[in-house]
Amino acid sequence: MPSASATLVNEAVLYRAVGGGTRDAGAVGALGGDVSHPSVTLQVVPFKAGAHAGMNGAFTLLRLPDAQPIVYLENLDGASVTRRPGNVAAYEEAFTDLQILAVGKQESLSMISKAIKEH
Repeated sequence: MPSASATLVNEAVLYRAVGGGTRDAGAVGALGGDVSHPSVTLQVVPFKAGAHAGMNGAFTLLRLPDAQPIVYLENLDGASVTRRPGNVAAYEEAFTDLQILAVGKQESLSMISKAIKEH
């Protein structure tokens, strides 16, 4: 069974200047690069969504075949992994909530395309 990938990004990623005061068009363009593959889903959480669980920091939820889910976290102090069922469940719920707030795949691609053109 092929693996699937779902990625959620905040709309700020499309417009935030990083390094040298300009947005990296290559990085923004890369967001749209592989999303045409049917097993890849990229969604943008728009500014209009307001406050949401993703504002507390980025996280990666890994669901591997024949293994319990893992949450990978990065912060200023380093990185950590949690497998605790209660913690994983909280991140799974946050991810689901973010998917609901995010715009669909086509609208997300349109937002990315617009941000690239505005660069």
